[in-house]
Amino acid sequence: LAFGSVDVPGELGPMPAWLVPGRGATWAIIVHGINGSPEAGLRIVPALRRLGLSSLLVTYREDPGAPSSPDDMHHMGLTEWRDLEAAARFALSRGARRLFLAGHSMGGSVTAQFMRRSRLAPRVSGLLLDAPALDWEEILSFNATEMGLPGFASLPVRWAIGFRIDADWESLDALSEPESLRLPILLFHGTEDSLVPISISEDLAAELPELVTYY
Repeated sequence: LAFGSVDVPGELGPMPAWLVPGRGATWAIIVHGINGSPEAGLRIVPALRRLGLSSLLVTYREDPGAPSSPDDMHHMGLTEWRDLEAAARFALSRGARRLFLAGHSMGGSVTAQFMRRSRLAPRVSGLLLDAPALDWEEILSFNATEMGLPGFASLPVRWAIGFRIDADWESLDALSEPESLRLPILLFHGTEDSLVPISISEDLAAELPELVTYY
């Protein structure tokens, strides 16, 4: 694959990204998980390229080489979606007519927030979600139980996070507004996932059975 580095102009400054050119007018924008890197998205680029899509593997605030958040914290997608929007504007300015978004783990949350909040959401023709973090309250409760604690033990953590970043927990549950996800979705989730509970993906597939292809 031939790919190059580009800078996506964002509201906080340039966002480093990798671009793999395709031959069609549809661009895939690939959003990695928390503390990840664009490299994680390379595994799906050959399949996208065979389909003719250009692939833009992006970074977002708090990533190495990307601008910091004003408070130096991740916001679970509540602010990072703006960096995805900047990537969407970049793709459209380079000739993209349709967008295809691929989000892994917290990248799924960033993608869901984009679909809920961005004026560019109608330009998206489909989603690929891999173990998407679509309900952060459920994720925190699940991780508490994984550590052998009762689910309600996550409450102090939620309070602390809510205080530090002013978390809107309802907005951080993508299924509280499923209309924003009414488009074709290819969904993957591993049964042994110890970070993001598979029940979140099962709920999404059950909510939108006519649109979600679930593996």
